[in-house]
Amino acid sequence: MDDWELFLAQAERLWALANGREEDYRTAVSRAYYACHLVARDRLFGIDAVNWGTSGWRPSHSQVIAAVRGAAPLDSADFELWQLKAMREKADYIFNPAHPEVRALFADHNARDWAGLADEALNIARDLLPRLRQLPPA
Repeated sequence: MDDWELFLAQAERLWALANGREEDYRTAVSRAYYACHLVARDRLFGIDAVNWGTSGWRPSHSQVIAAVRGAAPLDSADFELWQLKAMREKADYIFNPAHPEVRALFADHNARDWAGLADEALNIARDLLPRLRQLPPA
């Protein structure tokens, strides 16, 4: 099983077993994003991006999204990956659910809370992953 499959499976388990625990929903959002990010990165830059550049640095999240945009006509794959990234950043870094950025994120995705946002993140990831797997290999 590939890492991205493990991350998506973990996100699914966290969401299903969260039982109202915000931290599980938030972590499910993060794992759903990373499942997509890693498959895009590995397809476009090589497994674990070990051969990318000479600096020893892996491509940034923004560089991966830009590469998705330029790689193939994948409809809105880059936008969906960007959406997941925005969800992940709020889930990982903003702890106040009343924070204006979190409230705006919930509104943008018709979610009442982290459970709803995690459900939306999983739906996006389920749809996006098969398309990302079609990216041309590095």
